[in-house]
Amino acid sequence: MSGSGCPVQEPGTRKGFTISVVVPTYRRLEYLKCCLSALDQQTLPPYEVIVVFRRNDHGTAEWLQQWVSQPSNYAKRLVQVSSDGVVHAMQAGTESARGAIVAFTDDDAAPLPDWLERMVTYYSDTSIGGVGGRDLIAGNTDPPVSSKRVGRLSWFGRVSGNHHRGQGSPVYTHVLKGVNMSFRKELIRLPTFLRGDGAQVHFEVYVCLRIVRHGYRLVYDPDLRVEHYLGPRHDKDQRNKFVAEAVLDAAYNQNASLFATLSFSRSVVRAVYSILVGYRAAPGFVRWLIGVARRETTVVKALWPALRGNMMAVAKWMKRELTC
Repeated sequence: MSGSGCPVQEPGTRKGFTISVVVPTYRRLEYLKCCLSALDQQTLPPYEVIVVFRRNDHGTAEWLQQWVSQPSNYAKRLVQVSSDGVVHAMQAGTESARGAIVAFTDDDAAPLPDWLERMVTYYSDTSIGGVGGRDLIAGNTDPPVSSKRVGRLSWFGRVSGNHHRGQGSPVYTHVLKGVNMSFRKELIRLPTFLRGDGAQVHFEVYVCLRIVRHGYRLVYDPDLRVEHYLGPRHDKDQRNKFVAEAVLDAAYNQNASLFATLSFSRSVVRAVYSILVGYRAAPGFVRWLIGVARRETTVVKALWPALRGNMMAVAKWMKRELTC
C-alpha cells in the first residue's frame, strides 16, 4: 500500500458484515470491565462479544454471569476453557464466533468508540484479509514513527513492531498486533506449536504471515485505536523483568512462526540472522557483543536462552514439524 493510504469506503459499505469480538481474559477482572464498557460504546455495535475465560478463574466467571444477563444491543456469549494460554482461548473464541469478521482485543484494552466502524470499512475490498491498528499504551513516551515502519518483515527475517507508535496514513503491512487486530473468519488459523502457558508471545507472526502467504493483504491503520493499560501477567513472561525461560519461549515462538510461513531460502537467512546477529530481546552473538560493550546487563544475560530457543525452532523446522 502506498503512503497515501487506503481509500476508506462510505459507512454504508458496512452493511452485510457481521463482526464478532473475542476477548480472552484471565484474572484481570477490573481491566475486563473497562474493556467491555468500551465495547458498549461502539458507534457500530458488534454482532456479538465473546468472552473466553478459564475454568479456575472463579471471580471472573461469577461476574460474567451477571454481565451476560444484562440487556445490550449485541449478543453476549461466554466460552469456558480449561487449558492455559491465550492461543487456546483465541481458538475457542474463533470456533464459537458466528460473525464473518472476527476482531480480537485484550482484556486490558479499551477500544475507542469508532473502532469497529472504522475497521469494517476496509472489508469491502475482498483482497483484504485482516485489519488492525494502534494500541495507545498508557504512560508511553516513545516517539512516533511512520506507519510504513510498523509490522514489517525485512528480507533477512526481522519483524518490526512499533504498532503502538505508528502514525500517518493506513498502509499494507505484514504483522498486526494481538491487542488490536481482525480477520475474515475463514482465514484464521492459530498455531499449535508455540511455547508458554500465558501470553504466548509472537503468535501474531504466524497468524498474519500465513494469511499474507495465501495472497491476502493486511492493513495497519494508526487511527484504528485502543487504549492499552498493560495489566499484570500471570505467567513467567513478565514485562520489564528478565526471566530466562520467557526469553527462550519468545525466541522459539518467533522463529518457529517464521519458519512455518516463509520459503526455505528465507528461513535459512532468518536462522543465520537470529543466531549470528539477533536483536535486543533475543540477541545473537553480534548483538551480545554490543550489549557487553554497552554494559546492557539484560542483553548479556539473554544470549544463552535466546540461542537455545532459536536452535529449538531450527531443529523443529528441520524435522518438518512446522507447517503453514
